[in-house]
Amino acid sequence: MANDIESNTERRAHGTGRPAPKGGRDAVVARVLDAAEVLFSERPYAGVSVRAIADAAGVSHALVHRYVGTKADILRAVLARHEGVFAKDAAGAATVREAATLMLSGDMHATQRYFRLVLRVSLDSVLRELTGVSFEATRLLTRMAVAQRSAAGADGSAGVDVRLAVAAAVSLVVGFSALRDTLLREIGWEDIDERSVDAQLARIVDALMATTIPEPPRGA
Repeated sequence: MANDIESNTERRAHGTGRPAPKGGRDAVVARVLDAAEVLFSERPYAGVSVRAIADAAGVSHALVHRYVGTKADILRAVLARHEGVFAKDAAGAATVREAATLMLSGDMHATQRYFRLVLRVSLDSVLRELTGVSFEATRLLTRMAVAQRSAAGADGSAGVDVRLAVAAAVSLVVGFSALRDTLLREIGWEDIDERSVDAQLARIVDALMATTIPEPPRGA
């Protein structure tokens, strides 16, 4: 009986009469986060409403609030979802360079959309005001870089603080992904195989880290 009541309540949520989405709570949350990610990456944060996210996801406004929360909660969830994937991809990496390579080896279309979102909400100063946000992947790379520096017995390489080296590498990838189409057009990318751009970017990031973050001793 309780399940029937809950199902009927969800069907009537916000008086839309919209059928409850199939797949249960997890499927609804995934659709909401997918829709929110696209909207947040395309519009200013202030220009995205929970109702717009609900409409794009094909679910009721009330169900979004119930399953995910406020607009800020939705953005936090989108960020956490991607950061969790990056950290999972890098699990078991022996060096920060290997971890970065693994993080960049996933679905680049999804990664680029996420980075565009990060850049947009950064420019909107949303991240500065949004509490409870942690960029898990960057923190992981930083911890690994500091540990490698310590294991190598070095204060730094080429006079660069390894923490800044990680920040620079992350900024390079985020900025390039966000401005990808414009930058490729400006450099005259017609003679470059576009499919190889991501692989080349990963090599550039690797080269940056190789020259600024000491490698651990052999056998470490």
